[in-house]
Amino acid sequence: MVDYYSFQQHIVSKFWQSLSRLRTNDYLRILGGEYASLHKYVTKLINDLKSLDIFLVFFIDGGKGSSIAGLRQKIDTWILRHGEDMKKLSQILDVLWGKTNISFLPGDVNIRPVVLEDQFMAALRSCGCEIHQIPAGEADLLIIRALHERQKAFAILSNDSDFGVFKDSCFIPQALFDLDNDLQLGEPREEPEKPSRLKVKVITTNGVMQMLRVII
Repeated sequence: MVDYYSFQQHIVSKFWQSLSRLRTNDYLRILGGEYASLHKYVTKLINDLKSLDIFLVFFIDGGKGSSIAGLRQKIDTWILRHGEDMKKLSQILDVLWGKTNISFLPGDVNIRPVVLEDQFMAALRSCGCEIHQIPAGEADLLIIRALHERQKAFAILSNDSDFGVFKDSCFIPQALFDLDNDLQLGEPREEPEKPSRLKVKVITTNGVMQMLRVII
């Protein structure tokens, strides 16, 4: 079960790292475009995992909508994210204006290509991925329900720590997926490597509660 936006952000960042290192051009990540290269990168990854009987099922959060209750619940998070986005734009502008060397730009600060969403989704659909879009709000409850109800579900792939407190949950943060980098994500190459193994670390609700010394 995959948190779509968490996965997309992680893979796109790794893609820019790979391409920039391969072409020895640190500026590629703030120039945008490269849709054909991104399509090739994503489809290779997904199809390699499918060939190893690892199937990713994607869940996409809905729009913010006009709910007052939802606004009150999430407004602090949205303000924080907006501030982070503005900071990243300022960092990129400083590079473009020659105030900062590109080597000092943090690795997660990239330009979002205009049709990135369309291109990433097209890559997933071309691989025949199962994709679920909820109409409004976050997809967390739908994801946890799918984990419980699907017999072959292994874990949730997401950076959202909320999945650590749901009952009978298990999730894999992006940093704990492919611990030995057998996929070669971020390495100077055009495509990920098909792994002979895939080592991950799974975080469970019981493990989190034990760490916090909470009795459930």
